[in-house]
Amino acid sequence: MRETYSIDAAGRRSAAQSDSGKVRVFGGRADGMKVVVPPAGFDPHAATDSQLRLYGFPPRPASGPARERWNRLYPHRHIDYVTPEMCSNTGVTAGPPSTSRAGGTALASVPLTSPRWSGGMAIRATGSPAFTSAFVQWNEPTFVAACPTASSYNIWSGLGGWNSNPSKWGLLQVGVDNIGGTGPNDDYVWWEALNQSKSQTLNEQVVTNMKVSAGNKVQAMTYYDPIGHTIAFQVYNLSTNKLVTLGPWSIIKDENGIPVGTADDYYDGTYAETIAERSQVNGKNLNLRQPSSKYSQFLDAEIANDPDGDVAPGFQYPDWNQVNMTDDADKNLLSVPANFPTSGSSSTAWKNTWKACL
Repeated sequence: MRETYSIDAAGRRSAAQSDSGKVRVFGGRADGMKVVVPPAGFDPHAATDSQLRLYGFPPRPASGPARERWNRLYPHRHIDYVTPEMCSNTGVTAGPPSTSRAGGTALASVPLTSPRWSGGMAIRATGSPAFTSAFVQWNEPTFVAACPTASSYNIWSGLGGWNSNPSKWGLLQVGVDNIGGTGPNDDYVWWEALNQSKSQTLNEQVVTNMKVSAGNKVQAMTYYDPIGHTIAFQVYNLSTNKLVTLGPWSIIKDENGIPVGTADDYYDGTYAETIAERSQVNGKNLNLRQPSSKYSQFLDAEIANDPDGDVAPGFQYPDWNQVNMTDDADKNLLSVPANFPTSGSSSTAWKNTWKACL
């Protein structure tokens, strides 16, 4: 059973149609997974702090450069909000950076290498607050069927995952993948919640009615609220002006509404990532799908490590790292960030250059 109902200004169920939004319920349980959708005409720039929290938006800084960066996340004051439809993509995982353990390659090498990830990752500095959000903006590539077997090219933002302790780790992430369809440009929005427990692992949860096409300008945000201990995922297609938010959730539930863990079971504020990845199917790494341009254009990468929503370019953090993707044997490069922004850069953009399928 799936249900949609109206809510009042406090987020409570309302029998009357209202201008305070609605809730989409997934699963056959009374306490199923719920997604709060803003009303038509909702303007995040004019919203109160409580409204932003209710609808899963990151906090809005009061002023200054952080406020300017927040404003750029939502350039349109009138947005078409999508009421999501979701299903599980069985066996498909966009997960931790290594096939052998959650930690992947040791942190001693710079750039870092991973058999799955290519992009940028920040590591929490000693004495610094935990990361609370990761945001990436890109141009969705056009792909060609150049690889001999199944391939994937998955762009996402996330918190956690790169951890040298395989017995305790977590990863929350949201993005756009393209392996679930019949051709190289069947792009789809998804989110995931992963940790060391198989019983708590949720692989790709696909948002079936949030469309992304080749050439679209897209952004994905993963936001953890340290006050409410909730997680919210958001994908905004700026080309179509459609936005979908998943959450905010303190309890993570599957598509049938069955609880699998709390947000804190998956949250790891030690790492924040903006990544292009080759996904796994049933535990096996796929080929890296080839963009027709032989690169994916990352336009922006912003990270926050405080509850106030003060996002800043990744390169402003002291331990901001380039991650190169290798083959399974960690010998040959598959993807390398070109013109990767480092401390003092004037731009947050870079290109993830494609080198090989596998």
